[in-house]
Amino acid sequence: MARVVIVDAFQTMAQMLASGLRADGHVVLTEVIPIDFERILHFAPQVIVVSLYRMNKAFDRPVVSAERDVLGYIPLISMDQYPALQACVPIILLGTGLHERDIPAGVDYDLFLSLPKDIELFRPRVEELAEGAKGRRKISPYACPHCGSRLTYTSSPDDLFCPRCHTAVAIVDDENCIYSRPQTVERSIPCKVSQLKPPEPLRSDDAP
Repeated sequence: MARVVIVDAFQTMAQMLASGLRADGHVVLTEVIPIDFERILHFAPQVIVVSLYRMNKAFDRPVVSAERDVLGYIPLISMDQYPALQACVPIILLGTGLHERDIPAGVDYDLFLSLPKDIELFRPRVEELAEGAKGRRKISPYACPHCGSRLTYTSSPDDLFCPRCHTAVAIVDDENCIYSRPQTVERSIPCKVSQLKPPEPLRSDDAP
């Protein structure tokens, strides 16, 4: 069983994809644009699925600009603001009316599937990537005391790392922690665990 997020511009499509995964025993959160990334972080997914659609105006010509011609591309690149997601979670792109060559270089993802041609590969590939995600860093429930980005960890949830500003945080006890940043004079700075509290996710009727 895996925790899967589906990001889609269309609720009907998101629910169709989710129903098959739920039938396989997965826990699925659907997010319809605009995206609440804090809610996704709070959900702690093992796989993120992003649906991309070729817009009607680009069907009779090559994709000139992904931002203008591909619905779903803006939420995809918005993940750059949440580096913990990219560090910890495999990303599957589902392209409708698109080829992988239409995805600009530099976009971080693990797998591209073209719909409807590759629909039979979707559920088994989610299983495979979720299994591989066990070896990646994990998203912690804490935020970086320096930049506010979500902290990650490997084996110990008390030894934390920020993938955005590279701050290292160690939780000493229930109330106290210390952190250090690269290229700073102070090797360790004391802080309170309460300072690591991230923003609360927005409530939604679609919560799992």
